[in-house]
Amino acid sequence: MSKTIMIIGVGPGVGLHIAHRFGKEGFSAALISRTKANLDTYVAKLKEKGIEAEGFVGDARDLKSLSSAIAKAQERFGSIDVLEYSPVLGIESLATPRNITVENVRPHMDITLGAITAVRAILPGMLEKGNGGILFTSAASVIEPVPFSSNFAMAQSGIRSYAHSLHNDLKKDGIYVGMVLIAGLVDKGDGSLQEPKAPPPPTPQSPMPLISAYSIAESFWDMYTKRDRTDHIVGDLGLIEKLISGSIQH
Repeated sequence: MSKTIMIIGVGPGVGLHIAHRFGKEGFSAALISRTKANLDTYVAKLKEKGIEAEGFVGDARDLKSLSSAIAKAQERFGSIDVLEYSPVLGIESLATPRNITVENVRPHMDITLGAITAVRAILPGMLEKGNGGILFTSAASVIEPVPFSSNFAMAQSGIRSYAHSLHNDLKKDGIYVGMVLIAGLVDKGDGSLQEPKAPPPPTPQSPMPLISAYSIAESFWDMYTKRDRTDHIVGDLGLIEKLISGSIQH
């Protein structure tokens, strides 16, 4: 019987590449996102690679919508073997520290609550099997605060704390929990789902590290199979620290 990975917040970059990476190992993919047209595109790309996949419309900020999508996926595929959770909002939602308000933090906090909802839904099946994986994707700003995304980091730091707590609690039950923290900008690739050429190095005009979604997906597979760490940073956190040192813009 094949295993299933559920990806919540799937997009054309990290989420799709994770589905492809696990799919190459025999996993089916249950994809959850807000937009059906996008889901149809991702499912078609995976099926072209011989990977069984289906999309389910759900919004991580709307717990009723999310719960419904998860239930439909479980009805289709059965219990979920791996959960990957990575919904994000657009850059227009971000705020610097002095501009943080209840209103601009709440949508990011809603995504944190969605993580809890997702875990609660899939965990019983994993506990029954005595095996599973719960994976989270975020930015390295949860460790090294980036001024322009301080409201995002507040909420995502909660998810990281949750991931560490889950890891410590569930490892004795055969369930691995890990988080990839991205220190740089994600290169989604050309849509072919093939290993890309090495991204160009940072330049004065484009100083942020560029990281391929393909390599991030490889990191997740490595973490899931080795189960030897809770956090894994991809990119260059040291460079990020240098770039943001004293750089808060008002």
